[in-house]
Amino acid sequence: MGGKRTTWIKCRNTSVRGIIGFYLDTCGTEYFLCTQKFRKGTWAFYQNGVPYKIAIDYSKVHYDHAILNVMKRIQSSILYLEKNENIYIPERNNKKKMKLYLLYGH
Repeated sequence: MGGKRTTWIKCRNTSVRGIIGFYLDTCGTEYFLCTQKFRKGTWAFYQNGVPYKIAIDYSKVHYDHAILNVMKRIQSSILYLEKNENIYIPERNNKKKMKLYLLYGH
């Protein structure tokens, strides 16, 4: 990929039967986002990891309400992480924020 950093959303089984967990993988660090009941469509969409831009693109899910709900929860969880954990997501932030991040760090 030429050194370009990307952010991925992944899901995996949890220790609780019928529950899957969603994780954000950005800049080499993984963060927990949320859990949801297992749904076949949601699992099929996120199981191999999805780039951030696709993971929140409503046009990709063809009105599957389970995936739409996950997308909403992912966005709110990421907003929380950005505000409270001071994480940086390159695909989400504009150039001005990136300059501030590089200048001042975490």
